Formats: sequence, C-alpha cells, structure tokens
Amino acid sequence: MKFFKLMIIALVSSFTVNIWCLRGEDRGFLGFWHGTLRIMEAEVELHLEFVIEGRELKGYISVPVQMMRGFPLTNIRVDYPDIYFELESGVIAHFNGRMHDGYLSGTFSQPGGGGLFHVVRGIKEEVIAQGEKERLRGETDVHIVTRYGSIHGSLVVPEVQKKVPVVLIIAGSGPTDRDGNNPMIGQGEIYRNLARKLYEQGIASLRYDKRAIGESARALQKEEDLRFLYFVQDAVQWLEELKGDERFSEVIIFGHSEGSLVGILAAQSIRIDALISAAGAGRNLSEVMAEQLSQQPEPYRTEGLAILDSLRGGLMVQEVRSELKPVFRIQIQPYL
Repeated sequence: MKFFKLMIIALVSSFTVNIWCLRGEDRGFLGFWHGTLRIMEAEVELHLEFVIEGRELKGYISVPVQMMRGFPLTNIRVDYPDIYFELESGVIAHFNGRMHDGYLSGTFSQPGGGGLFHVVRGIKEEVIAQGEKERLRGETDVHIVTRYGSIHGSLVVPEVQKKVPVVLIIAGSGPTDRDGNNPMIGQGEIYRNLARKLYEQGIASLRYDKRAIGESARALQKEEDLRFLYFVQDAVQWLEELKGDERFSEVIIFGHSEGSLVGILAAQSIRIDALISAAGAGRNLSEVMAEQLSQQPEPYRTEGLAILDSLRGGLMVQEVRSELKPVFRIQIQPYL
C-alpha cells in the first residue's frame, strides 16, 4: 500500500471579483484554457475557465481524470500579465500564473507539495468532447445518498435474461478514482478494464468514486472530518443496494490495496457471497507506515517515527515539517 501521495480534493466554495475592478487588459484571462497539471513525475489533464457572470468574475477548474468538473476557484486576483487564484479543499491549493503569448503557465502549491501547470486557449465543447470516455457496454450511472453527500459510481450489467453475479470494486488508497486512475501514478484504468472483462464473462460490476474523490468530491466538506469508518459505511450501503437488486444472483467484493481492508470490514456488517482481496495488507496500517518511514533518510526517519508513535498513543502533532506533510499534515491526522 502506498501512503505517500499528494491528494487533491475539491470542494464547492465561491469567491467573486467585481468586473468593474478589471482593466481592459485583465479581461484577456477570460475564456477557456486547457493543458496539464504536473505533480512530481505525473501529469494530468487540466481545464480552467474564467467568465463574467452578472457583474462578477468567476473561475472554474476541472481535472477530468478525477472526474472533477467545474469546481469554483476562490480568491481570484488579476494584474495582467499575472493571475492568482486558489482551490479551497480543507487545505488550500495556491496557483500563481502568468500569461504569455497564447498560453498561461505557473506554479501551484498546497501543504505537502506542489507542481506546475501549463494551459492554452481552446474551444470548450471541442476539448470536452475529445476527452469524454465512451461508456462500457451495459454501463449506467448510479449513486447513493449519505448524510455527508452523494457517492457516485458506474454499474455495468450484462445484457442477459437471467440473474448474474455482481462484483463491488473498492479502490485503493489515495486519490484513486472509480476507474483506477491516480494523478500520482497515471491513468492505468485498471478497475475500468476489470469491469469490461467481467462483463465479457457475464458478470456485473459496480465501481465508484469514494468520498472526496472525483464525482464524489462534494461528499466531504473538510479533510480533517474524514474517517476510515466512512469508507466502510459507504461500501456497506452499496452492498445493501446490490443485495436488494433482483437482477443479481450473488454479491461479491473485490477490494484492492486499502480497498481490501474496507471490503473485509464491510463484510463483517453485511452478509455477502464472496470476497476477493487484491494486494491487501496483512498488517496494521501503522506497521506498514513504520516500515516505509524506516527506509527514509534522516531527519525524516526519526521525526516521522516519532509522529507515528504519538498518533498510536492517541495524541496529534501540531508541528510537522513540510516534507512530512503529505502523510502527516494536521488535517489528515484524525483519519490516521
């Protein structure tokens, strides 16, 4: 299991700028931009859009690989050729950009890391149409409603006249979406490909964006509110939906990496027919993290292990050096 990952979680918030504050040259930022966001060694597709709505300047960001579409930007400030804006998500991602001849580029940062972005002008409808995934055969959009928001998924059902088994696919750790894509790793499409292969064998499947990720991003208001139990509760609710669907003869869990633990715990709350653990951990999370930290250079090894010991004892650590924030930032400590 890999825990040293930078998670981009988007939440809805709003901030507006009165258009009367915009000089003529500042309006050059208006329109649709598309390109890439680079995080360490990985690149993901990025869309930005700046528009005037009523008397206000508003901005929106989309990261298609995470099914993040049209999320509002906050604290937009323009001073041609420079632009600054934020993405508020419990933690705040800061973007500093500059317009050049035909493109906009710059840096972004958030607790634990940062990267670069580069976008060019484009026609919104054409760019989105090119990036739209073709649905799998037998695929429909589904969702469940929780007290924290809706969790969205994709149900694939073979076109047969008999009951079929159905597999609930539970994703691994970090910002991994329903298809198995992760901005830190790339677009492997592993869960989407699994769903396709299951369909070909006459087996249904349901894969979903866990809360705070992709289309389910709105199901988490603050990162510090996240608890592992929520993932288990979501899986149980999906299983209840599948068990109540008369099209299915058996309900099976496929849990990958961290999703394996989610599946094992969910199976203790609701009766299922089978469970598949794919690369699941056989040890407590703290033991896995201790092993990973022991391989880090000093002073990160010693400081990281000390923080881990504190969390094991039920005590949070307020001061964490920037290099350790991807895994130990204060907002994620309640989850650990």
